[in-house]
Amino acid sequence: MSEEEIHALYTHPKIKAYMTATHGEGFGLPLFEAAYSGMPIVATDWSGHLDFLSAEIKQKKTGKLKEKKLFAKVDYSLKEIDESVVWDGVLVKGSKWAYPNEISFRKQLKAMRHNYGMYKKWANILKEKLPESHNREIVLEKMRKSLLGEDAVESLVPPKIEDLPKISIITSVYNGEKYMEGFLEDITRQTVFKEKCELILVNAASPERETEEPIINKYLEQYPNNIKYFVLDEDPGIYGTWNYALSKATGEFITNANLDDRKSEKSLLVHASALFQNEDIDLIYSDMLITDKINETWENNSSEGRRYNMPEYSLESLKMMNMPHAAPMWRKTLHDKYGLFDPEYRSAGDWEMWLRATAQGSKFKKINGTHNLYCFNPEGVSTDPENFSWKHKEERRVFEKYSEF
Repeated sequence: MSEEEIHALYTHPKIKAYMTATHGEGFGLPLFEAAYSGMPIVATDWSGHLDFLSAEIKQKKTGKLKEKKLFAKVDYSLKEIDESVVWDGVLVKGSKWAYPNEISFRKQLKAMRHNYGMYKKWANILKEKLPESHNREIVLEKMRKSLLGEDAVESLVPPKIEDLPKISIITSVYNGEKYMEGFLEDITRQTVFKEKCELILVNAASPERETEEPIINKYLEQYPNNIKYFVLDEDPGIYGTWNYALSKATGEFITNANLDDRKSEKSLLVHASALFQNEDIDLIYSDMLITDKINETWENNSSEGRRYNMPEYSLESLKMMNMPHAAPMWRKTLHDKYGLFDPEYRSAGDWEMWLRATAQGSKFKKINGTHNLYCFNPEGVSTDPENFSWKHKEERRVFEKYSEF
């Protein structure tokens, strides 16, 4: 039979349900095919199929979501497999099977027949949810996590450093003397810094220039091929400074780096690898740890797991919050298509830039793990309570501008 003919069995009007007395040897592809085709299912209440035969259902009394198994559940007994079926490397001696209870199986068959409407309703819920919860990308991601752990790089086979494009790191220097040493030490220790990075420091007429520059010059001497330093006569604001840095950038990938934030030593590698491997994606972002103390390091910080948990990308989610936040990485071509940052903004210009791009078709992607340490600095433009009033007005302006997209 062809694949089309096999699949037709799951959608044939005379075939009302799928029944199996599986021992639970694994995932069970026929079970999955039946579920995403909207067939009611009778199955043993054990093994891998439990991962996809359930969904969150809103409770009538409380209104809360609760995980519910959406199939006719057959009772079972767990027993060691018989020696006659031991298969070296596949069915290991001493492992167990679920042996369905015959009375329970008959009971569930009767229940399916006499209350078919309820089971069909459950089946339709699964049919709707499975394409979202078990699409190819999500399943591959679960496999990656299982094999490599939560904070592994994006791919099972990450690219070689020499294959990655050049990365331009843009940084505005303003009143940064107390952060400068820690910042430069943090950036230059990145695993890809010497081979793949240029750091573009733009001094935006900083009042602390005299104390900042001796520190900068020390690192310029150490990394003459990686660090570029420019001084402006006037402060054009954070986004005007970024635009100036972009005009000097020669990298294919761009990331911003704030003086008071810090990174894991593989942060740039992880983000660049993900962007490199996803050719249809313009921007990569991730969750980040949060600290209230300045000049902490990634390895020694007081976050205690406190973090920004960003949603997966969608235009609707991006309208509600600036998910790329403090340390995304994006393609420089994004600016060729959609323009530069709007210098009229003081805090929400990056959010406006990302909305402008995605409203016109640009795609973003969240990667897993935390790779940056965000300093909730009471003196920062975005985090100083004295700035909240004008900051909120600016954010409302951005939201209203893109609310109709």
